[in-house]
Formats: sequence, structure tokens, C-alpha cells
Amino acid sequence: MNPYTPEFLRNVVLVGHSRSGKTTLAEAMLLATGALSRASRVEDGNTVSDYDDQEHAHGYSIGMTPVTVESRGHRINLLDTPGYPDFEGEVAAGAAGAEMGVVVIDAVGGIQPGTEIAWKHLDLASVQSRVFVVTHLDRESTSFARTVEALRARFGTHVVALDIPSPDGNAVVDLSNVEDTGLDDEAEVEREQLIETAAESDDHLLEEYLSGDPIPIDELHHVVLDEIRAGTLIPVLAVSPLTGTGVNELLGLIVDAGPSPLERAHATADGALTTSAEGAPIARVLRTVVDPFVGHLSIVKIVSGRLGAGATIHNARAGADERATHLFALRGKEQIEVPALVAGDVGAIPKLAHAATGDVLFEGAPPASALTPVPLPVPTFRSALHPKSKDDVDRLFNALARLREQDPTIGMERDLDTGEMVLLTTGDAQAAIVAARLQKTYNIGVDLDVPRVPYRETIAAGAQHEYRHKKQTGGHGQFAHVIIKVDPLTPGTGFEFTEQVIGGSVPKQFIPAVEAGLHEALTSGPLSGSPIVDVRVTLLGGSAHAVDSSEMAFKTAAGHALKEAVLEARPSLLEPIMALTIEVPSDRLGDLMGDITSRRGSVQSVDSLGEKSVVHAVAPLATVQRYASDLRAISHGRGTFEIRFDHYAPLPSNEQDKVLAARGAQAAQ
Repeated sequence: MNPYTPEFLRNVVLVGHSRSGKTTLAEAMLLATGALSRASRVEDGNTVSDYDDQEHAHGYSIGMTPVTVESRGHRINLLDTPGYPDFEGEVAAGAAGAEMGVVVIDAVGGIQPGTEIAWKHLDLASVQSRVFVVTHLDRESTSFARTVEALRARFGTHVVALDIPSPDGNAVVDLSNVEDTGLDDEAEVEREQLIETAAESDDHLLEEYLSGDPIPIDELHHVVLDEIRAGTLIPVLAVSPLTGTGVNELLGLIVDAGPSPLERAHATADGALTTSAEGAPIARVLRTVVDPFVGHLSIVKIVSGRLGAGATIHNARAGADERATHLFALRGKEQIEVPALVAGDVGAIPKLAHAATGDVLFEGAPPASALTPVPLPVPTFRSALHPKSKDDVDRLFNALARLREQDPTIGMERDLDTGEMVLLTTGDAQAAIVAARLQKTYNIGVDLDVPRVPYRETIAAGAQHEYRHKKQTGGHGQFAHVIIKVDPLTPGTGFEFTEQVIGGSVPKQFIPAVEAGLHEALTSGPLSGSPIVDVRVTLLGGSAHAVDSSEMAFKTAAGHALKEAVLEARPSLLEPIMALTIEVPSDRLGDLMGDITSRRGSVQSVDSLGEKSVVHAVAPLATVQRYASDLRAISHGRGTFEIRFDHYAPLPSNEQDKVLAARGAQAAQ
């Protein structure tokens, strides 16, 4: 591969809804530039960018994959990203590595959830230069003009048609580079819209337009390219990746209008770092790939400077130095060795032992200001992981930690109440991929299930109970006798212990043992085995035996006494209540509020945020553990939410009956 200087590099992220044709478009660009001799198909599982076994199995992209092509003296790094919402973090990584976004639109489906997610991450990454590519125009009931109109209505009047399909569909017409004579009525309307939009950001062109003078083709064409580069005009192109129609025109637009990486500003803690060919190299790890065939690869974007093969680079997070022995440009799983990665380039460094996704690597002195982390979705979809083998329990945590180094949108936590390992993902598809990778990479088989809810037990009334523990097995026996009283406390208080023993009926040396026995019994209540909370226990009295009493006997007696006293004190279950902050399009607000009510939740307040509404609500954890998938359906993929624990509240009696019946059935198995 030829060496390139930064001004001849183009980094383009391919984004859009699942199955809109991003991967097929990347294949078509490989074919058009001679990198492939014949096109591959997603259906056949042999495409360049989708090479992972799980991608073949599911038929859609899972990770952000660089695919490098060469065109007209430029190297284009195509960053092919997933469209499935569960892999939103990969879209964020791709946007962080690009200067231009190509948003692929399926003419049949139009604007879909993946389109909205893509647009959001282009905004967050400050990728100004954007292009819409409309595919699948050969299918029934599709219209390029109607698609352009929908895009303009949703994303602004600076969205205009540029390359439109010819009447026979076998070619495209560049409206910025053709006379209006000879165009049909629809094309004339679109060309007029293009000129009008371009003139809004160019004073000279505006003057010519208002004067009614003919617009020179060369002038219009160059103004349009400049405005695409600046992001003040967003073109819509008709492209058929399967036939190749419009592909060369797209490649030409990327070369001519795509910003150089030297124009890219990367946000820092106190400002921005603009990509420069000068200075020591700084790189950000966009993605980490661990694959039996590909090996351990750190896919990086060179934020500044030039990184040469053999350089020693420092990882501040890990506090370690490593050697970049080899450097690669990537074409899917194909590794093309290069002597250096220059400023703005996207490539890969193999076999870095400490690098994880999101790390910043540098040679020499550290950057003056830390790069702002790539904005990633917060995982909220909860799955309990149950290893199929007991031998895998201890290995599971370490394996998940390694997977999280590759994908920081994975979360994990050990629920101390239920004892379960809980996996946090952005949805069920990502959870299934994690389970598959645990099996493939670490040979750990797991079953995924809905996590158990960490209920609490409490009481609503006072009760007094007497318990006598007596056991004779030959020699010294066991004897302890306690009388206790239980009373409810204010919610959130926890546990209190007092004693009102008169006359030494329970010897003082055994009172600490009574308290210890109570603490042990609090961890597993008599209703469901959940912890007991908000209870005061008073030791009123009891008796002891001069020979057979012991600390262990009094611990045992106290534990039994507490559980039996709780059963007499109107026990009930408490459930965790979560606070949710949900952002949805305002036209979905009614459906959202109805859904919250159906989950035994309540809306606390609603704020207006432009075309969106922000809903503050509370709902039981039992009903929102997998809310991410449900919210996508309610909001048509345009909703987001945050969730946190708020408080415990009494579980309604009908729900309590269901929980206890399920626990009983489980125990009987």
C-alpha cells in the first residue's frame, strides 16, 4: 500500500439502520476501487467487513470495522458500523474516528431508529460533513424524491438531492455539475432546491441567484463541495451497491468534499486538540479486537503526530509502556503492514498487552490536556449469568473483565443479596453475543435469565416470641432460652437491638451472642429468604443452664426466635423502586406515560425539551430490568433513559402472593 500524507486521507464512518446496506456499500466501494475482484454478499457470510462468526450467524454487523480503499490518489478509511441498536457503542467509536459521516437510508424503511442513533453520535462527535445515501430504490413503492422530502423535513432544509437516479435507473445525474436544460420536471425542481440551499451560505452565489443570471456549472459545483465539507449542505445521493450505480460518484464526492483529518478537533478537558502532523504522536484506541484468527488488535485513531513502527508508547490508564512493533492498515480481517500511521490515520497495533478500548496512547510527554472520553451508551439491560459448570464460577468474573476491555458498553455487578452475577448490556442481542463470546473465547458456558429481584422483608406490627433451644446428645448438651419482642421501625432505619433483661435471667456474657445470632438471621427472612430490615429487637429475658448453655446455643436460639416472631408481626415484602429519567419524542409521550402506569410506576414530572419530552418517573425494578428493549418499541427507537435506585417500598399483596408462589415452586423443584 502506498504511503499517504494526512491531506490525502479520508476517514468516513458508514452509519444507518440495520440492513440498510452499509456493509454491501463497503463491498461495492472495494469492488469499484479494485480491492476486490468480485463482490461478496452478506447473505453468503463472506463480506470483508463482517468477518466475525457471530456476524455470519446473525447476518448483521456487530463491531466497527475499518475497510481501507484507495481512490484517485487518496486513501479512504471506511469505518463500517452496526445498525442494530444494541451495538450503539460501535457507532460512537466510528464517529470518533471519522471526519465525514455517510448515513445510509433504506428507501423502503426510510428514517428508522438506527438513523436517529447515527445522527446523534455524529452530533456528539462533532462530525459536520455528512452525506445521505439512499439504497434499495429498485424495490416496489420506493421514491427517491419522497425519501429526500422526508429527510429534509426531519433533518433540516440544508438537506438536498445531489446525485439523482436517471430515468432508466442505470446511472445517476449530478445536479451540481449539469445544465438544467434537458432535465425532467422532478430533476429541475431538485436542482433549483440545490442552488437555493447552496446560495444561502455563499454571498456571491446568492447575488447571482437573486439577479436571475445563469449560475456557471463550475462555480455551483465548487460551492456545493465546499459547503458539504463544512456541513452547511447535506447532499442526498442515490446509490445501488448491488449494481454499482452511483458508487464511483460517491467515492469522488468523498475525495473532493471529504474533510482532511488535519481539520479535525478532538475535545479535551479544557478545550480541543486539533489534529496536526507536528509533535509527538497521540493515539486513541477506538476498538479492541480479540479473535482466534485475527489475534489481539488495538484499532486506533492517530489524533496527532506520526507513529512509526517500533515506537515505545505509554498507556496512562494502565501505567505501562509497550512497543508498537508492527502497524497495520485494515481491510476487514486483512492486515496490511505499513511503516507508520500518520496524523489522522486509522489503523491497528497488534499485541498490546495492556491497551483497552478508550485508552489514550502517546510517545514521549503526555498530552497537555486529557482527551474527553467517547460518549457511550449506559448499559441498562440486566441479565443474570448462570455458569453451566461449577468450575466456571470463579473464572466468569475475570472473563467478563476481559470482554469489557474490548467493549466498555458491557457492565457487570455481583448482586450481594441474590448472589447472582448480573450482566449489563444495551439490549438482549448484545447479551447473547457476550454469552457466545464467553463460550468461544474462554470456554465458559452460561445461561441467561432475568435476574432475581433483591426483595427485603419487614414487619407492620409488634410481636413477642419465646424460644427454647434444647438438645441432648450425650455429655454436654445445648440449652438456651430467649424471650424477644420485635417492633417495626421507620423505613430506611435498618436494625436496632436493645435488651431489658432483669435479674440476669440471660447471663451478660451471652447477650453479645444473642445479638450476633440476630444479625445472622437478618440475612434470610422467613417469607422469601430475603434480608429483614427496619426492625427493632428487644431481648426481654430467658434462662440458661449452668452446664449446657453456650454462646453457640444462644446464637441459635436468637435466630429461631427472630424468624418466628417476624411471622407473627404481619410480615411483608419490600421491593426496590427505581428512578427513571426518560427522553422521548413528544408525540410518543402519551404512550410512554401509559406504559409507565402499566408497570406499576408513576410519573413525577414532565419537562419540555424542544421536540422531545423528558419524563421523570419511578417504577419497580421488577418491571424495568429490561426496559431498554421496550422503550425502543414505544419510542420507535428514538428514546433514551437513565435509571438509578431510589428507595424500597411495600410490594402490593397480589404481587407478593405471586413472588412467594414462584419461590415456593422453585424450592420444590
